[in-house]
Amino acid sequence: MVSWRLVVLGLVFSIIGYAHVQGANEVQSYQQPLNEFYQLVLNNEEMKLNEWRIRLREERLNSTLTNEDAFVSYVSEWKESGWEQKALITDGTEWKAHFTYDRPDGITESIQFFAYPTPNMKNGLSQLITYEVLGTNGSVVESNIVDELVEERSRDLELHDATTYVQIQVSDRSNMNDIEKKATKWIQQLSAEPVEALKEDSFVSYSAYNPDWNSFIETNGQRMNIQVAIRENQRLGAGTTVTIGTPIITTEY
Repeated sequence: MVSWRLVVLGLVFSIIGYAHVQGANEVQSYQQPLNEFYQLVLNNEEMKLNEWRIRLREERLNSTLTNEDAFVSYVSEWKESGWEQKALITDGTEWKAHFTYDRPDGITESIQFFAYPTPNMKNGLSQLITYEVLGTNGSVVESNIVDELVEERSRDLELHDATTYVQIQVSDRSNMNDIEKKATKWIQQLSAEPVEALKEDSFVSYSAYNPDWNSFIETNGQRMNIQVAIRENQRLGAGTTVTIGTPIITTEY
């Protein structure tokens, strides 16, 4: 069976050469990039917001969980609180639990718990927690709803040293057909400098660096904290899909 821990780590650090995130352990570090991403969409009539998301990730080596029963008891509290249980897997030595909650305001929350043996320790268990909040309504980004929600969940989950990831996805129906120019335009509007790029026939992905943002990742000896991916839609006249994340994109694009 594929290791759940490797699946999660592979999702977050899916691009070869990325090192750990530095300077990103403040939960509220999501506010500036999320607001700047959303303002770019608001200021362009040819852009349509598809979704925004914030992800918090914290790994705890040698956690207080000591066995499978303790793990199940710990995660079951969320089901008892009204969250929908999507998965509870305790086969083998690595365990996973996944819960979601659909709020009346259109925001969806997701929590995943992972427990696995601590490397180089005979009996120790480590824990990985990821909390994600996402939505399609941009108006809540400008309100205090998201801030209050993230702050509350961070307290509930005791996320004291979480790494934060932010991203948005939009549909671009502009007349600019050159997706490379589109990508560099987004980077310029975010006051960043390109670091490296991946280019294909109908897809481009750029890494860039904005020195005014605290968090960054080192890739091939260079700092980066913005990733822009643009894919041409195959349907005629459908435009392109733009995904922007900091410090990296954490979903498929």
